[in-house]
Amino acid sequence: MTDPLEDPTEEPLSYRERYAEVDVDRGVAVGAAVGIVMFLGVQGLIVAAFQSGIIGGETGVLTPLAFSGVTQLVYVFPTALFFVNRRCPLMAKGYLAVAAAVFLLAGLVLLG
Repeated sequence: MTDPLEDPTEEPLSYRERYAEVDVDRGVAVGAAVGIVMFLGVQGLIVAAFQSGIIGGETGVLTPLAFSGVTQLVYVFPTALFFVNRRCPLMAKGYLAVAAAVFLLAGLVLLG
């Protein structure tokens, strides 16, 4: 197929034709699983920091959850862009769904 910009008489490619190489094997569930594993890993490190005294002071039980919501700002968007660039949009969708849920929970903890 030729580029439609070079030949104006040719019809533009459909969405499916343009993104024919999209990886459909790794779907939303895989992206959600990656999001959950990353959340548990980061949450584990934050809880370990609270337990070891690196982060000290009087803190509530759910304070580590608030910290995990803030730390997501660092790693969520680059990871989602990585999935999109690797042509795994369904995986990015699942990952962002889990990230949004954790971020909302963290916001509720910070407000409450």
